Amino acid sequence: MEREMGKVLAKLESIENEMHDAKEARGKVYERIEATNQKVDHLGWRMDALEKTMNSQAPTIAEFLTYKEQVKGAGRLGKFLWAAGGLILGAAVSVSGWFHWK
Repeated sequence: MEREMGKVLAKLESIENEMHDAKEARGKVYERIEATNQKVDHLGWRMDALEKTMNSQAPTIAEFLTYKEQVKGAGRLGKFLWAAGGLILGAAVSVSGWFHWK
């Protein structure tokens, strides 16, 4: 009987050790979950700050795009004026030549 009682006590002690180990493992898991939650919260704050920054820069970006379109238009106008000037200059040279040969 004592021998069986010793086996039962040994088994209970083994179960107690396993429960203690499981408790420690759960504690580590909870710590990791808490650390992950803190990181996610921090990322959320950073995303909010980034969104505010982007929203505050939206008018500047729109203004830049407007200037970009104006520069494109000025470039087209410049090409047209150079072409027109070339045509006028060519016509002037032709007329001048025609009058000199006459």
